[in-house]
Amino acid sequence: MGRQEGKRMSITALTLVITMLAPMSVMAASATSNSNDLTYEPTKKIVAEKAKLLTEKYGTTSVQYALIDSGEIVVSGQTGKNDLKDKVPLTSNTIYGIGSTSKMVLTTAVMKLVDEGKIDLDLPVVNYIRDFKMKDNRYKQITPRMLLNHSSGLLGSTGSNATLYGDNDTYSHDTF
Repeated sequence: MGRQEGKRMSITALTLVITMLAPMSVMAASATSNSNDLTYEPTKKIVAEKAKLLTEKYGTTSVQYALIDSGEIVVSGQTGKNDLKDKVPLTSNTIYGIGSTSKMVLTTAVMKLVDEGKIDLDLPVVNYIRDFKMKDNRYKQITPRMLLNHSSGLLGSTGSNATLYGDNDTYSHDTF
């Protein structure tokens, strides 16, 4: 395992730890006190420490976090830098680009539909979205699985065809 891969795995593991610890500390607090007296101080401390660890030890530029209970933000914070030159302060109002996070959300939703038997990953998308049409007739063969693993051949699936209209590159389709 290379250094970069090990670093990524460590960051992923710590992120999962944060995700798991925050709710558990709240549950522990609620088990020992009346719900009206519920305090999130233990959770605030644990999450702040884990976020700081990510930025100071593992080189993550910044971390923002929030825990919502019954629609109310009960724990939130941030640590690290807003930019690599540290000229712009990191605040609770700092906005991040969503990046590829939407891929995880979409994949989770699709897989839930698969679990419910509403979507078959290997049936063509046109079975589910009747209005889906493309210039190239091979679109009729595109499946949800191909969309999820980026092998559908849709524009932008390779760096060389990200902005080409009418491109007939078959690399993804033929390779995957």
